[in-house]
Amino acid sequence: MDRPAFIPAEEKKRIYLILADEFGFGNDTPMATVAFSLMNAGVEKESYGYAKLKAFLADLGEFLSFTDIVAGGVPQRLVTIVKREEWEAERLKRNRAAADKDGERSSAVDITASASPEENSTIRQTQGAPARTLAPSKELERFAWLGPWDDLLESLADIALPEVWEFESASADPRRKSILRSYLSTTFYRLKLEDKVCIDEDAGFAAFNTGLVNGRYDDIYACFTPGTGQSAWRFAGFCTSGARGLGKRLVNLFNPLPEPASYFKCKDDLLFDLEKNLIIDFDHIVIDNIHRLPHSLLEDELRSNDEALRLLADAKPIGSDSERKASYAKLRELLEEEDRLLKRLRLRVSEAVEMARRRVRWNFRTAIPSYYPRMNAMSLLLPLCLVDELHADAALVVQLMASGNYQGQTILTMEQAYMNARLICRPDSDWLTTLPLREEN
Repeated sequence: MDRPAFIPAEEKKRIYLILADEFGFGNDTPMATVAFSLMNAGVEKESYGYAKLKAFLADLGEFLSFTDIVAGGVPQRLVTIVKREEWEAERLKRNRAAADKDGERSSAVDITASASPEENSTIRQTQGAPARTLAPSKELERFAWLGPWDDLLESLADIALPEVWEFESASADPRRKSILRSYLSTTFYRLKLEDKVCIDEDAGFAAFNTGLVNGRYDDIYACFTPGTGQSAWRFAGFCTSGARGLGKRLVNLFNPLPEPASYFKCKDDLLFDLEKNLIIDFDHIVIDNIHRLPHSLLEDELRSNDEALRLLADAKPIGSDSERKASYAKLRELLEEEDRLLKRLRLRVSEAVEMARRRVRWNFRTAIPSYYPRMNAMSLLLPLCLVDELHADAALVVQLMASGNYQGQTILTMEQAYMNARLICRPDSDWLTTLPLREEN
């Protein structure tokens, strides 16, 4: 780094207060989760002179302890917060003051009341912290100069095991490889949270494991050399370990070699438990995300209301983005006022959810694990067949809560769902594919 690594005592205390409030004491927490919390609070290791999160956290070791485990064949580090009595009085006093202040505002409008569950969590995590919008898809570009994205993605697709990297719709450009771009960017973000981006500044070399393999199932690594200007690093190329050039340099500098991203902590991340309750956030799904519901479904269920049908006609894809957004905004307002219409849509979604549960009972692989980077959280995707029982129109995002209940958080378009699921592995599914949806009448 440009300067020696150093964490002032006041900063250590500030970090302690953040982590103690977030995770409590004596709880084993994956390092990626700790990194996500610190990033949300505006704490970045680079500002203290650290290239590696592991070294940064180790220097906070007076109130952190560490356990190394292997989960799913991938090494992970767990972090536990240790109580510091000399800072506890200040923390408790501050929290009491905050609780009193909240009590004074109890009659005011709750700023999180209209937000989605995911947005609520982000609001809670970032209140009082330096404003920074987390953009997982941009972390790789912040890390290094990549050159033209098309060239980079083409070179990776050429050496990786063959796979469809673009949705097969009429408007899709196969050269864009939108799925691969999303996969690579978000994989880097997850690796950064897990401190698995390997850097040797003295040798001027950095690398990470893409999680992809070639035809011989050798891991593919992205390699970087020192950059110029605003970028600390510059993309040098992809390689496999030991291969001529970059591959030999990789083996010479790093032991162990860069590890792949890990996502699973337990079987609950992989399997949907039919014995648990599933609670659906219908307002967020039906009202906030009405633009993700099939147009033909909305026309069918809102046919009794002329104003709703007029707004739907204005919201068709033939219009401009601004016109569609304005029409959907007015349609949301209408649903808030017309309880009968809202109930009809809720009933259709409820029926689709029940059908999804039956499909899981028939084949447990129906529930597909996925990763939501903005919340650094695992969830399961269930198919919602809203127009007919043979075709999924959207995916329900289901998250296991601390209470043991499942929360149906939101719905995703099929493309959004595929991208989130592909971060874990290539979906082997009868309902989530790169193929286009059926044509609506």
